[in-house]
Amino acid sequence: LDKSRKKGYWGRGYFDWFPPFNTWSFHPLYRESAWRICSYIALHEITGEKEYGDIAKQALDYLVSEQPDDGVYRWWAGEEPSSEGGFFINGVVGEALAQGFEHFKDKRYLDSLQRICDWALGERPDLANTNYNSLLSHPLVLYYRLSGESKYLEKAIEITLESVKANIG
Repeated sequence: LDKSRKKGYWGRGYFDWFPPFNTWSFHPLYRESAWRICSYIALHEITGEKEYGDIAKQALDYLVSEQPDDGVYRWWAGEEPSSEGGFFINGVVGEALAQGFEHFKDKRYLDSLQRICDWALGERPDLANTNYNSLLSHPLVLYYRLSGESKYLEKAIEITLESVKANIG
């Protein structure tokens, strides 16, 4: 296993070729940690190997430590966070936090997920991108399942139905 597991993140950023950015970002991508968290949790469940669980926890702790005060993870454009892609990033991270809470029962992961979902309650669907809407709907449904608070399920349904209507008809 690579040494980056000790940091909880992987990679050194990416080149953003979408205008207006067209620049390198050397900040690790939250989605990379989130995707690996889900894989390491699955490996831990299947094999029982402690190291897989430890790596998932390190990455979850990294995501919790990186969550801004307003609860919204941001896309990094160059060396500055951007408001672009919020549904995508928070959807992917939210799913990892939900899986992390379900697996490890660490309330910090649930609290971080709630902060994402609370932000999502005030957002309008991105009618140009069904994919992003679907990604954000999933953590809302997962948080509803964990909390029992219907407002999160209602928002997930709203986002899904408005997105489908706008993009599929």
